[in-house]
Amino acid sequence: MPKKTPDDILTDIKTRPTVPVWPHVGWLYSVGKNKAYEMAQEGLGQKTGEYLRSGRTIRATTSPLRKQLGIEA
Repeated sequence: MPKKTPDDILTDIKTRPTVPVWPHVGWLYSVGKNKAYEMAQEGLGQKTGEYLRSGRTIRATTSPLRKQLGIEA
């Protein structure tokens, strides 16, 4: 899979209901892969609805990410 650019990540956040934790959440919060997954694990524990788990895969819902960026859906 080709490396995602910041423009690709923003497009995904604007147009998709969920995105992968890495690289999307990592890029948004300027953290590395391990920290991004650690944040997701903490979010899952809080039942905030910002992260979804399907098996071993963790995805972030984009609505909170768009709010943080000040982007309309």
